[in-house]
Amino acid sequence: MVLGEEFTIILTQKGQVFVTGTNKFGELGLTSTEKNNYHTYVLNNSLNEKSIKITKISCGSNHTLATDTNSNVLSWGLNLKGQLGHGDYHQRNEPTVVKHISKLFEGEKE
Repeated sequence: MVLGEEFTIILTQKGQVFVTGTNKFGELGLTSTEKNNYHTYVLNNSLNEKSIKITKISCGSNHTLATDTNSNVLSWGLNLKGQLGHGDYHQRNEPTVVKHISKLFEGEKE
């Protein structure tokens, strides 16, 4: 379990990610910024269709970073200072692969 400023993210042993909280900046990864009062499975969007399993997760005040079994780094939420690592300042409302960082880990498996 990890905590942001006003949100909580739970990573299960099976790699499922559950989220709850304010979601002002898309930090829950639910493709919107609507508040969520229930623990909701975050990867029920396009990532779930790709069978991506999250291995590690961490939160800042209003953003989230994760790694998956394919050695990808994903980020979402507020990006006011470029903290998501995408080379811009655009907020992400759903988990998005950080391409230039993920390339550094290609070939590495846990």
